[in-house]
Amino acid sequence: MFRDSTGMTRGRKGSTMLEFVLFGVPTLFLTLSVFQASLTMWQYHTLAEAAATGARYAATHGSDCSQNGNTCTTTGKQVAAVIENAALGMDPTKVNVTMTPQTGSAIGPYTLSNCVAGNAQATGCTGNFPPSGSSGAPPNTITVKVTYAANNPFATFWPGVGTGMLQRSVTVGAASTQEIMF
Repeated sequence: MFRDSTGMTRGRKGSTMLEFVLFGVPTLFLTLSVFQASLTMWQYHTLAEAAATGARYAATHGSDCSQNGNTCTTTGKQVAAVIENAALGMDPTKVNVTMTPQTGSAIGPYTLSNCVAGNAQATGCTGNFPPSGSSGAPPNTITVKVTYAANNPFATFWPGVGTGMLQRSVTVGAASTQEIMF
């Protein structure tokens, strides 16, 4: 209890609310921002692993290894399925994939779900990847680039994101280049 100059006792009303506004709200905002930044970093590392797994899969199946009874040629759709399996927890409708051989034309960018499902928008996914009979014997490289639009609702409130702009998503991307040795 607090006694004022007249000797009357009064409680300290309102100080708890003021302290929460001054300390609790910023602490809550920072805590949620840390969780969101952690989620975005997890999405980046998942994409990096998915790109490396897809490029490794395409590289180990060779550019044209259907010789001597082997039938290990791979299609863009199969590579996309490997990427989708490695990108657990990611929305396949938001993941964009571009597969580029050293020689020949690139496949994509396509939404991962379109390529895996063989939709009409992803017609290049049904062909061999990398293309058979590419000029340039091994070593030949394959690059897989993966991007994802990660939602971040707290980015809008951080200073410096732009004046008058509602920036609620950030594009996270990763790429991997592998070398075909056979």
